Amino acid sequence: MLRTSALVVALGLAVEPPLQAAIPDNPVAPIDPDARCPKDTENKLIVTVVGMKDARGKLRVELYPDDENTFLKKPISRVAIKAHGRDVSVCLPKPSPGLYAIVVLHDRNQNGHVNVFSDGFGFSNNPRLGLGVPKLDKVIFATQPGVQHKTVVLNYMHGLRPKPIDQ
Repeated sequence: MLRTSALVVALGLAVEPPLQAAIPDNPVAPIDPDARCPKDTENKLIVTVVGMKDARGKLRVELYPDDENTFLKKPISRVAIKAHGRDVSVCLPKPSPGLYAIVVLHDRNQNGHVNVFSDGFGFSNNPRLGLGVPKLDKVIFATQPGVQHKTVVLNYMHGLRPKPIDQ
């Protein structure tokens, strides 16, 4: 139970209400299946989120810099959309080439808090998850100028550990 609480607390940092107020939802973030991004953004990261359990609630995709002090606390880019379908693509602007991490939350009851027993979550590089948040070095990836694609697989609690719903 202590480890599960640690996961809830750690993931909850990314979705506390004060942060929601600081970074509003982006109404132009949902994109067509052909992955078109807003035209005024040159550096784009198209994130395809796969394995949503259902179309309830909200899907939040956040981009973090390679910085242990701000990981799960202060995203540099966030998109929040109504959950729909099983797989969804969104576009995030990226500030410049560098090292970043993606965190995705499927907030099924839209309460703004992580419920580890019902919500889905995933990270860039799709590390195998235990009862804690993966280390930043496991989820960091390099970006280049222009359009880049990443896929994040959502995990939901199955018994004592989170895993994709298809496993």
